[in-house]
Amino acid sequence: MDPKIWEAAKKFEAMAIGQLLAPMFDTVDTSHSLFGGGEAETTWKPMLVDAIGKQIEGHGGFGLAQPVYAAMLRAQEAGSRQASAGSGVALAGGAPAAGTQAVSTRAADKSAAIPADGAQAGGGLSRRVVQSAQLHVTEQSRKPR
Repeated sequence: MDPKIWEAAKKFEAMAIGQLLAPMFDTVDTSHSLFGGGEAETTWKPMLVDAIGKQIEGHGGFGLAQPVYAAMLRAQEAGSRQASAGSGVALAGGAPAAGTQAVSTRAADKSAAIPADGAQAGGGLSRRVVQSAQLHVTEQSRKPR
């Protein structure tokens, strides 16, 4: 198991959970609550939702990390095969070919890197979720350690 990709998949799941929870928290009227709402609460609420998403993921989550991880590995392998064939595409986690970027922005490369059905063993994950996960991994790999 590639720890870098696994960590990115877990972070992606936590972010996705937070995005699912955000509308729920937006419907709560806190103006009459113990803390009384206000600008500070408005500022801190998104951070609270993110923290709740991370906690849910940390305790098992929705099971999204494993299929996202599997889809990213398949995409990385497809990208590695393309790079070795001279296409110049390499995905995060692998060493990019000289003079290439970590994830190609060309539509032809994206469709080749992702299975046509979106993610066969990924539990029906959509192509957009897999692409978002790939971009998330790329962003994480570019951060200095």
